[in-house]
Amino acid sequence: MEAQKLVTICVPTFNSQSTLPETLESILNQSHRNLVIKIFDNASTDGTLGLAEKFALKDSRIQVFSNPTNIGAEGNFNRCLQAAEGDFTAIFHADDVYETSMIESQVEFLISHTECSAVAAQATVIDALGSAQGVRFLPPELRGSEETTHSFEDLFFLTLKYGNFITCPSVMAKSSVYRDVIKTWDGSNFGSSADLDVWLRLSKVGRFGLLTKPLMRYRVSEASFTVRETKRRFTEHDLLKVYRNYLGPHTFQDPEKLRYLRFHEFKDAAARRLNILQARRRDLVFPKFPGHVLSLFPLVFKSRYHFKFLIVSYMIFFISETFRILRVHK
Repeated sequence: MEAQKLVTICVPTFNSQSTLPETLESILNQSHRNLVIKIFDNASTDGTLGLAEKFALKDSRIQVFSNPTNIGAEGNFNRCLQAAEGDFTAIFHADDVYETSMIESQVEFLISHTECSAVAAQATVIDALGSAQGVRFLPPELRGSEETTHSFEDLFFLTLKYGNFITCPSVMAKSSVYRDVIKTWDGSNFGSSADLDVWLRLSKVGRFGLLTKPLMRYRVSEASFTVRETKRRFTEHDLLKVYRNYLGPHTFQDPEKLRYLRFHEFKDAAARRLNILQARRRDLVFPKFPGHVLSLFPLVFKSRYHFKFLIVSYMIFFISETFRILRVHK
């Protein structure tokens, strides 16, 4: 039954000539063979499009689409959602590597868990050269289980507690849900955290599954968008927009959820303060924390995750405040 399921793999690309071949080889070598692989090139200026077309000549499962002009990452992801067909669809990134059994494992999960609209997988982190750097963070509550499923409330609370731990290019969803229900990747409202909004919307359609075994290699390099934005970001993280959107006007009625929101606001303010210090930007004002820093202290005892980030954030606030006072009185 599993082998009969048609899976669409969409690969949005832009100037990916150095990594695309390895990505496509890993997709073509999947144990699940019934695939349609759609590459959406976003007006690349290097050899990405030519490489994609060469692969298409070698394997009839590959289809290549080229945008005449760059429509932005959000626009290209929307093309992927609209192109969903068959039983299940996944959006794979053009710089990651997928283990041979990944698609088969996800298809088997979705067949046996009909209540789920989507399933993600854990990932090994690799650097630019492909060397393993460890496994992506997984909430302590999920460790020790091979697979888990989550309602909207479950998933939202876990992401509010720990951040977005779902690896974006690991998610496979029912094609009809991606195409007819999700429809858009809402970058205009949620920016770089639009993926978390999609996972939460999927969890409202059906439960959201997670396979805790690493089934892909997620590439993080100094040249990656995530790393660049983390180091140079002076504005508030888009993740907070997602939290506030789903918490709505009733945030203050739930002290526990409010405390976790404040935790992320504090961590974000500390990260931006550090970026300002490292960039030596005297023209920028250190962001303030909307709550009282001592109100977060109970979270130190919740987990190693919260302990680590709170202690580091407290230190950054202390150093930056000292620097600010010295600068004022200089």
